[in-house]
Amino acid sequence: MSGTGECVEQVRQGFGGSDIWQAFTAVTEQIKTAVLQKQDARVAVRENQRLLETIGVVPERVARFARTVEAAGGAAKISGAGAVRGDGGGAMLAYGISEPELAILCADFGYEFLR
Repeated sequence: MSGTGECVEQVRQGFGGSDIWQAFTAVTEQIKTAVLQKQDARVAVRENQRLLETIGVVPERVARFARTVEAAGGAAKISGAGAVRGDGGGAMLAYGISEPELAILCADFGYEFLR
């Protein structure tokens, strides 16, 4: 796993002048609006995860977990700085999936399930 500073520096070097940040802003607003209006935010959460993968802060194993949650009907995204090396990436937020099903998926991946 890598530290926050290392992640930030790598992203700055690769995407500092990119227009991807407007996409992050837009999807963050979509998530916020959906949550405040008690609407489904799965599409926006999935898009946020894809953007995080694009900037390189989601390890492959963590991305596979997110796809597994999606295949079960939910959405998941990494939270925090992520990681630029290793298999871990901090916490993931899951949305739109039942707790029992999420607990099973976490156990399958060897992840700890926190409520």
